[in-house]
Amino acid sequence: MEPAASRRVYITLRGVDRRIINKAPAGSYTIPNSEDEFRDLLEDWSVPNDFVDVYVTQQFQWGGYNGYAGDIPGPASKGGRKDGVAVDKTGFTDGSGTLRLDAATLSQLIGHEVGHYLGLSHLEDANNLMRSNTGNRGPDLNYTQYRTMFPHGFMVYL
Repeated sequence: MEPAASRRVYITLRGVDRRIINKAPAGSYTIPNSEDEFRDLLEDWSVPNDFVDVYVTQQFQWGGYNGYAGDIPGPASKGGRKDGVAVDKTGFTDGSGTLRLDAATLSQLIGHEVGHYLGLSHLEDANNLMRSNTGNRGPDLNYTQYRTMFPHGFMVYL
């Protein structure tokens, strides 16, 4: 058996419940322009279940962010102004400053912000999901990161 620190561990979120909020009811939340508006989104649209709320917005108009977590770690209970994460649908800005949608980058961005919500800070290790630069992060998490996220309650061991 491999040592715990090097063993591949598979985890997933407890469940996925996809909901599409059309433009009219979403209102200004399609393009959050401040942290207050981001927190209003979390408070107004939190869903009472055992899942992490992830919102994909058209664009962020504040702070140079392309993703944001309600808190590090997020609350263990549902509801309120810290419950969930949001990411910018464009996914990333390329070297020329052009906004791009790339499924692989967007999935890593969602994973990165959910990682924050589950208690992870930035870690600049090569190929780690929690690297601060979107263009340089990979899919990896280390065992310590796994141990940090798992007790949060939204995670399931496979």
